[in-house]
Amino acid sequence: MPTSALAAREVELLKQQTRPNVVAFVASCVEEDSQILVLKLMKTDLFHYLHTKGQSTGDDFAWILYQVSAGLHHCYQQGIIHRNVKPGNILVRGRRFCSADFGMAVQLTAKRIHVRGIARTVPYMAPEILRHERYSTAVDVWSLGIVGIYIAIGASPFDYPTSHTKEGMRRIESLQEDYNGVEFSQLPTQIV
Repeated sequence: MPTSALAAREVELLKQQTRPNVVAFVASCVEEDSQILVLKLMKTDLFHYLHTKGQSTGDDFAWILYQVSAGLHHCYQQGIIHRNVKPGNILVRGRRFCSADFGMAVQLTAKRIHVRGIARTVPYMAPEILRHERYSTAVDVWSLGIVGIYIAIGASPFDYPTSHTKEGMRRIESLQEDYNGVEFSQLPTQIV
């Protein structure tokens, strides 16, 4: 899909978001061959927040994951799979943590309940994406779990120099035995 089509799709998906845990869309414009998105001002992203503050445990850890999962849950209610959940795509302002960067997101419909295709950041990708299998919201649940590990220890368990090599991707793909594609709707409602 051309970049302009991806940007237009991102604008349409962001316009649907009205929850405080999804970054708020303000406006967009096209200049020359670039689409510019104006979003609510946030201070930083989770990656830089944690590098400044240090790893989070206890209540702070739970608060961050609660807010991100609440934003993703709202997206799933609208049939949107983010497909690129990672610390750099979680924006922070004060104690508010918001999902952002919907450039790789897709929207499911009654006829399209699963998708295929590679998203973006390998250390946060679910095994079924790497195997080019059909998938749905479960891929974001996987990524959110990897983000949780990142929050707790400061690194993805797959964030090593070879994560983008065939060997690194094979390591992630081989984990399917312990992960059976849990859908977001199957998680306890207390955390969403």
